[in-house]
Amino acid sequence: MAEHLLAFGIAANIIQFIDFSSKLFSTAYQIHESRNTITHKNQELETITNDLRKITGDLDGTLNKDHTGQHLSLSPNDLQLQQLATQCRSVCVELSEAVEKLKIHGKSSGWTTLRVALKSVWSERSIEDLQRRIEHFRQELILGNCHADACSDHASESHISQSPRSNRIEGHTLDEHGLGEIFLDYIKQANSGRRTAVKKIGNGNQISLMLYTKRHEDLKNKLLKSLHFSEMRHRHDKISETYEKTFQWIYGEPRPGEKSWTHFVQWLEGDGNLYWVTGKAGSGKSTLMKYIFNDARTIKHLETWTSGKRLVVAAFFFWNSGSDIEMSRDGLLRSLLFQILVKTPDLIPRLLPQRWEVLNLFSHDDSSWSSQELRSAFKILTDREVHDSKYCLFIDGLDEFDGDHSNLTSFVKDISLSDHFKICVSSRPLIVFEDALNHQPNLMLQHLTYPDIKYFVESTFANHSGFAELEMREPQYASALLEAIAQKALGVFLWVHLVVESLLAGLLNSDRVSDLQRRLDSLPPDLEKLYEKILESLEPFYFQHAAQFFQIVQNAKQPPTLLCLSFADEEPQYVHRCKIQPLNDDAKALRADVMRRRLTSRCKGLLEVGTSYLSYDDIFFETKWFTSSAPMKNTDRIAPSSSADLTVQYLHRTVKDYLESPKVWNRILAATHNE
Repeated sequence: MAEHLLAFGIAANIIQFIDFSSKLFSTAYQIHESRNTITHKNQELETITNDLRKITGDLDGTLNKDHTGQHLSLSPNDLQLQQLATQCRSVCVELSEAVEKLKIHGKSSGWTTLRVALKSVWSERSIEDLQRRIEHFRQELILGNCHADACSDHASESHISQSPRSNRIEGHTLDEHGLGEIFLDYIKQANSGRRTAVKKIGNGNQISLMLYTKRHEDLKNKLLKSLHFSEMRHRHDKISETYEKTFQWIYGEPRPGEKSWTHFVQWLEGDGNLYWVTGKAGSGKSTLMKYIFNDARTIKHLETWTSGKRLVVAAFFFWNSGSDIEMSRDGLLRSLLFQILVKTPDLIPRLLPQRWEVLNLFSHDDSSWSSQELRSAFKILTDREVHDSKYCLFIDGLDEFDGDHSNLTSFVKDISLSDHFKICVSSRPLIVFEDALNHQPNLMLQHLTYPDIKYFVESTFANHSGFAELEMREPQYASALLEAIAQKALGVFLWVHLVVESLLAGLLNSDRVSDLQRRLDSLPPDLEKLYEKILESLEPFYFQHAAQFFQIVQNAKQPPTLLCLSFADEEPQYVHRCKIQPLNDDAKALRADVMRRRLTSRCKGLLEVGTSYLSYDDIFFETKWFTSSAPMKNTDRIAPSSSADLTVQYLHRTVKDYLESPKVWNRILAATHNE
């Protein structure tokens, strides 16, 4: 038993040395700018020297400990650990001597970090060499512990049960748990001791504790960056903004004469946990969800519910036309966890304990995120004992989830059982959702949007010079036309958008009253039939080209950018004679403009250029949406580097469904059969 205690003590002291010395060389170890006198800087150097002496003393204590009469039989691994400790002690002495020289010979002006200071007494090569040796010690310690645990797998069960290390893992054996779990448990114990040691060193010396805290902040940022994925806001930014003054009713009381719906503000402020926004395809569900997620009034009303507790708001927008992760449960969980943990980083060790411990040990973790790990984190999050926060989640497009809808609904309802969670979801009124959610607070969107649609139609036409002339000639008919459009829409905003564009095109062509009426009458109120009419209206000369675009977008793993599509659209003979060279911004912009014009003329709006961007990466990782307690405002968005970075996608999910239906898709494939 004594030999195991000795090995553990040596390992703990080595960890302490590696951790402290690594931070000394990092930019995290700041020499306070406000303390710019030699006296103050020497005081800080003296503090560092004392810390190094303490670590050297700890290493000496374990290396020189008298074990006479105990008949210790050290294993090869334990002997190797002793040798590693001796090497660490040597480096520790070198560092101490260098810091002492700084106090005597160092030029204090301009110092910001210890690494910069050391350059006045050491060469850059010597500093880098010492850093490499410290990193080598870290790797040797990791390998030594792994090898020691692997060797213990061959020991007898009785010997394992008597091992102090096993006792610290509460009697777990290799038969009960995998080697990885036992090793992680062991590291947890080691980290606990390390934290205690750092706190002791920090008594009267806040620098060591500050460094320890800074390292944890860096590790948390690494974990969050790993959790983040580039398409996280792609769908959110693709959704249209609400037209001015529309959807304001959501923050008011139900209006007289409306079909029954649950008062949304009362739900935000009250104890209700689940709210369902439903409606026909194209009725504006996603636009409404984006609106209430981004509006400051939502936060204001939720704060009544939280009663002073910390409020965390997060959202996810499923997208069946996007990349795989945008329509998956893993995408949902990663996005929500990311937003939650950015705002409550103190929960990271609690929600993701194993990944956190691996990061603490290795300083990085390249392993992929498993579904089990993500679900486990959410299960812990719903535990009422975890925290004093309250959470409101907005999940749009349950019907666009590429999986079992009933399982997704069960997951949502399970979370809503927690009294510190509210969840607002949206979907089409499919049977699976009606059965599960119909008895929850809800609203049917197409029953509530007639005033919004009428306002949109009137405002859009009022700003058109051709309609102003029509009003002067036929005021009664002009008013009746607008009313007919709003009535025929049946609550479907998308239909109105397409029809208004068609009628405005007629006004540009100076259509007569009878022409405009025929246009309106010829447009079917059903979206699918409307798409069929648009497809039939494509110029025959361009239909083959349009079919190529549809197939490229359908087969792309994620929505292509205008620049990407421009290269995919090139003819083979051009590609073969084209020079291989970088494109400047002007060339990219030209290609993007040409591609935009082609899409408009060939596809008649069935494919559109979106306002969202393909990738956000590290730049978007630091935006206000992820670091504030409130949702992101439109002014916080990052603009694309050029129009070439904008993506091409279907106008709406219903367009994708229509074009990819067997009958229509076979026609599209047939158009390019000879290509």
